[in-house]
Amino acid sequence: LDTLPDNQSSLFRNLISNETFKNDFICRYHYHLSTSFHPDLMREFVNRFKAKYASAIPQHILRWNSPESLFHWDESCEYLRGFLIDRPKIIRNYLLQYFHLNNFEELSCPQEEMSGISIYPNPANTLAYLNLNNLELIGGTVRIYDSRGSLLSQAPVEYMTQHLQVADLKSGLYIVMVQKNDIIRTTKLLLK
Repeated sequence: LDTLPDNQSSLFRNLISNETFKNDFICRYHYHLSTSFHPDLMREFVNRFKAKYASAIPQHILRWNSPESLFHWDESCEYLRGFLIDRPKIIRNYLLQYFHLNNFEELSCPQEEMSGISIYPNPANTLAYLNLNNLELIGGTVRIYDSRGSLLSQAPVEYMTQHLQVADLKSGLYIVMVQKNDIIRTTKLLLK
């Protein structure tokens, strides 16, 4: 931020001068460093990426002469893994230094849902997204129940963030349950 020209950072600098926005920004950033960008998730991301593309790399090298070899590709993957694992700590330290904080507890951060899943926007109209805080539920099933406990829809959980089919549901309170084997997480969804 300090190295950006004013014409590239003036909006953010003005927003950050508002204490409420600044607090929300830091809290949200800290939350995502602990969940969406958690080192375990990032390690798994690189592992999946590497497994998905490993068989295509020799052909890629022959066609484009880049990377120079499989060894160099492995080295790049390891560099990326290290970067993604170290980044949350580096960013946390930067946030503390930049905003002159001793720790994140000084902030009045809202307690995020501890269930491991969240829904946004919530309340929602006709569009809602399920957000997983870790990979443990990928491959499971998401189910939406009405307030009487009747199952209204279900779908496989394939992504960390995915669209929920709520367009055909009426206004009201719903229970969203994600299950994979014996792991079950629930949260509420309010449709306007």
